[in-house]
Amino acid sequence: MKEKLKNLLLETQIKPESYLVNQILERIELRGKRIARIKLGALSTLGISSLVIFIPVIQNLSASLSYSGFYEYISIAFSNLEILSTYWQEIGLSLLESLPIYGTVISLGLIFVFFLSFKEASKQIQIARFAF
Repeated sequence: MKEKLKNLLLETQIKPESYLVNQILERIELRGKRIARIKLGALSTLGISSLVIFIPVIQNLSASLSYSGFYEYISIAFSNLEILSTYWQEIGLSLLESLPIYGTVISLGLIFVFFLSFKEASKQIQIARFAF
């Protein structure tokens, strides 16, 4: 990449001094690395904070599941397979009604944010390490 930029600067109509070309390329390289480090820091902070927030959200989701009776419906559903095969629609609707949607959506959203920030942070590490 550095050679491409150097050739581009040398082929333009404006002919800067050779020491200026090297200074320009060094500044571009430093700026790219700095931007990659800033993005990496922001994404790492986002990922760690989503992981830290995930712990109380899971505790709240577990409490909501036990309060709504979701665990009881699950135990009824899998305690006797004849009952499950006969009343599968009613048991399924009861499970859906007892599922706390708010806690589930928040926990799945936090998992999504964590994995997305992990993916983007790994891209920034590759950019900072190999691109310059």
